[in-house]
Amino acid sequence: MDFNRNYFELFGLPVDYRVTQAQLAERYREVQKEVHPDRYAASSEAERRAAMQMATLVNTANLTLKDPLKRAIYMLELAEVSIQDNPQLPPALLMEQIEQRDELEAIDHLADEPGLQAFCEQLRQRMAALEDRFANAMASNITEAETLVYELQFLTKLMQEANSVEERFLNH
Repeated sequence: MDFNRNYFELFGLPVDYRVTQAQLAERYREVQKEVHPDRYAASSEAERRAAMQMATLVNTANLTLKDPLKRAIYMLELAEVSIQDNPQLPPALLMEQIEQRDELEAIDHLADEPGLQAFCEQLRQRMAALEDRFANAMASNITEAETLVYELQFLTKLMQEANSVEERFLNH
């Protein structure tokens, strides 16, 4: 059991943002079978402990690679780029974020369900486009990739807020 492999290597996948959920799920099941602690029940204490640690690592790797934002952040970490808590972002991006929050607030205030559906669809499309841009930037422009992750973080949080608004609509 090699604890020094990165999450992609652990699953025998290329270090590529575009890993599919199907690829990941298949490889996760295969690796999980190999390292499952039950397979080591008759082994020494040290081997059982190592199997438990490897199973935990495999689960953590799976959760990280399944989530587009976490996968992007992890890939930046592999490239030795740390995400900042309060990055300097372009003013235009900051203004756009304020406008989108205001739009969601207005939708919430008006209980505009069709407006919310359109807002969420637009967010999904923007996130998909950002994810494509991030995948391309990882190969050619790490600084751009980092900026795109900050934008993706914002959109992910905005989508979570939109989902909360939708839940309130459903409960009324």
